[in-house]
Amino acid sequence: MYLRYLALAGALAACGGSSPTTTPTPATGVPAVPGSSAPTSIPNRPASDPAAAAPQGTTHYRCDGGSTVTTVQESSGTLKLRWNGRYHILRRAEGSRNTYSNPTYSWTADGDEYSLLERGQAVASGCESN
Repeated sequence: MYLRYLALAGALAACGGSSPTTTPTPATGVPAVPGSSAPTSIPNRPASDPAAAAPQGTTHYRCDGGSTVTTVQESSGTLKLRWNGRYHILRRAEGSRNTYSNPTYSWTADGDEYSLLERGQAVASGCESN
């Protein structure tokens, strides 16, 4: 965004136009132009309970070794799985009531414990809901 602004300002100057009198501020709150009077940080917002903000059908799991997995049961029958900071969409495995998978991941229940496989290798096991 900053580079686009500079390119636009340079083009306007070359055409004899003038640059804008106000400096837009990106969504991050960091000034778009050094020396501008725009705020340098986003104002503090009240802390909220992450569980309260989670969509209905969300379950958090703590796994052996301390890793965490979060799942969201979608109304479409798919499962949105959060692992290592990324979300992955899994579909119920054909003929199974306790396994969701996609070409990379498989999330399987064995009683009250779950396990996550990545390309057939266990990456999280002994996962229990918090």
